Amino acid sequence: MPRSPEDPEQATSFERPRQRHSPGSPPPETGGSANEGVEATILVAPSSHGSGRPPPARDRAAPQPDGTRAALARFDLLEPLGQGAMGVVLLARDRDLGRKVAYKRLRGELGAKPDMVQRFLAEAQITAQLDHPNVVPLYSLEHEDAQQLGYAMKLVQGETLESLIRQARSTLESGRILPPRLQRETLLDHFLKICDAIAFAHSRGVIHRDLKPANIMVGHFHEVYVMDWGIARVLESSRVPGTDMAERVSCARSGVGAGMETADGIATTQCGSLLGTPKYMSPEQARGEIDQLDERSDLYSLGLILFELICLRPAFGGPDVGTLLDRIQRGQRQPVAAPSPRGSIPRELKAIVDKATQAEPTERYQSAADLAEDLRHHLRGEAVSALRDNPLQSTLRWIGHHRQRALNLFLATLLIGFLATGALWYRHTVELEKIHERQILTARYFDFASAQAQIIVKHFLFMLGLLEGLSVGAELALEDGKPAEGRYYTHEDFVTPGSGPKDLATSASLYRDRPISTDVPVVFFPQGVVPTETERKIRQLLPLKALFQRIILEAHDEQEVPPSGRKVRETLDRHDITVDWMGIALREGAMVGYPGLGGFSATYDPIARPWYRQAVLAQGGKVCGEPYVSASLSIFIMSCSVALYSNAGEFFGVAEIDLPLEKNVEKILLTPQLPLVRALLLNDQGQILVEARPDTIQGVDLPKERLRAYSNATIVEAIKAGHSGQQNVLDADRKLWVMYLHLRELKWTYVVELDEQGARHDAK
Repeated sequence: MPRSPEDPEQATSFERPRQRHSPGSPPPETGGSANEGVEATILVAPSSHGSGRPPPARDRAAPQPDGTRAALARFDLLEPLGQGAMGVVLLARDRDLGRKVAYKRLRGELGAKPDMVQRFLAEAQITAQLDHPNVVPLYSLEHEDAQQLGYAMKLVQGETLESLIRQARSTLESGRILPPRLQRETLLDHFLKICDAIAFAHSRGVIHRDLKPANIMVGHFHEVYVMDWGIARVLESSRVPGTDMAERVSCARSGVGAGMETADGIATTQCGSLLGTPKYMSPEQARGEIDQLDERSDLYSLGLILFELICLRPAFGGPDVGTLLDRIQRGQRQPVAAPSPRGSIPRELKAIVDKATQAEPTERYQSAADLAEDLRHHLRGEAVSALRDNPLQSTLRWIGHHRQRALNLFLATLLIGFLATGALWYRHTVELEKIHERQILTARYFDFASAQAQIIVKHFLFMLGLLEGLSVGAELALEDGKPAEGRYYTHEDFVTPGSGPKDLATSASLYRDRPISTDVPVVFFPQGVVPTETERKIRQLLPLKALFQRIILEAHDEQEVPPSGRKVRETLDRHDITVDWMGIALREGAMVGYPGLGGFSATYDPIARPWYRQAVLAQGGKVCGEPYVSASLSIFIMSCSVALYSNAGEFFGVAEIDLPLEKNVEKILLTPQLPLVRALLLNDQGQILVEARPDTIQGVDLPKERLRAYSNATIVEAIKAGHSGQQNVLDADRKLWVMYLHLRELKWTYVVELDEQGARHDAK
């Protein structure tokens, strides 16, 4: 019959079992020896009419309007819990003991059928005599009247194993992590308790014949009960009256498939010429060999339950009952596979399922205890009988279980090796001393390199601080700054004789004798930009001249309050330049830059430059990009830039400062404390941004060639992972010590290459 939460076979739920016995130990005493079969006590004596009905009840209660009686001699019947084809289950209160129980009675119209009465009595007697912690306890058998029979059993509160499997499958399908109660280890622990119950039943000569997840109840404290012994069979000669008759009873007297209610006709218990639930039948049970069934049929069903516990899906399926039964008879179940792509199933567990579900009974486990023992071996990490280990696997398994002994053997072997090679140790002492000396020396140079790396970080963070000051000033000016009045100078004025500012003069430093102005900034309009469209913004930025001058002075450790163009020119003429240009490019394309100069190409467009694009992508973050050739100075520079926004989030443009690589690298990459072959800055992909040798400094011209990766692949992988370290590298005919230090704040890596021979010489 179909199973549901209202099914009386499942309407019971749990309290903690009162007693348990350990796996492998004899079952608890139940009035006889452990090997004694279920007693064939005749619970119902046939009446004088031969009807087989129970004798009249001593106390008969009057029917209630809802069809239940208010009370029996001992129980108050409270409310229905569910019903099935043969019986109904009600919630009842035991007046004597003051506890609630589940009370199952035959459906009213079935009390007049002797065969159903005998079947009901057989179920009650088998359940009562299987006194095991994992079989639901039955308290008493009640004769209500001449045509009504019932029994009281433990009120169990829990859920079926079928429900747990369904919840686990749903959890995995939704991408969530399984809670402990749905994890495989917990479900396997429940399964072992099922095996214990079935092993006990088999020891008493009883086979269940309808084992399936829906007939297993699990409580909130991991109590496990095997339910629904309605079609169980007593083997050998000591049969309970009615068990054979149960095999001949048909729910609807219509053969295979009678009584099915589900859409697919597969999940329900079948009555008629077949007994059991098709998806959980053994091949011999599916062939209708009812009289030939023995304990091994239950073992096959246990194997199918184990399959479903680890795969979270039934082992058999089919579009209809006929196809399903044909697959079962042939033993054509689905392969064992993990329920999710990220999961896995140990090969030992697969082997246990395979052995338990062999089509030939003689090839299966021969007892539930054997199946449980193999599963316990697997859970303890031991070999299983279903899959023998090869020598290597046996060795590894032994080591895993005897770690201390394995460690002792290893140490003993190591000690013998030390004793046997003692003479060689002295010969290697000198070499070890050299290695120790090299380690001390490399550690020393690594400390020097680390200190230099901190200098690099501080230098660039200082430059980014200057950029931060420039961006704040530009945002305030564009937000609500007062526009400057009077004339401003465009890039064309700087190259037109007589049109430039008064202080326009050539510079002998980085500007390659080009005339510059330190008194006024330059205003640049690229082709296609109409000056009048950005007139107000340009004039709002012109008062930033003092900020431009202060940034130049601070970049070169100079101070003057207030700053002046004269002081800036003196600084640029006297110092190596570390900041040679800064500018503010508006989103419309116009730009204000300092120092003022001309000579821009006809196609120059600020918003097309790398420093503009990198700032837009950074969305407010300060970023220093790859080196490139300056369009105005024709030198390698590194631009650091940041996007500008209003308080309301409106994008204004980009502020940037240019750092000439040659002078900056001389300051930060090269140090006399390191006997350098070369020093490099790499980006987070291990590509060379700039490299410096004691005699030359090189940048990478992005418009002409792509960035090239550092030559050592191992070091590149370490750099991609953000690691720092040191490696010995053979380069041509010399040995190099390569030290790489991750600059986390800049997302760069500082790499120094030292000649080992030169380093040793310098150390002496």
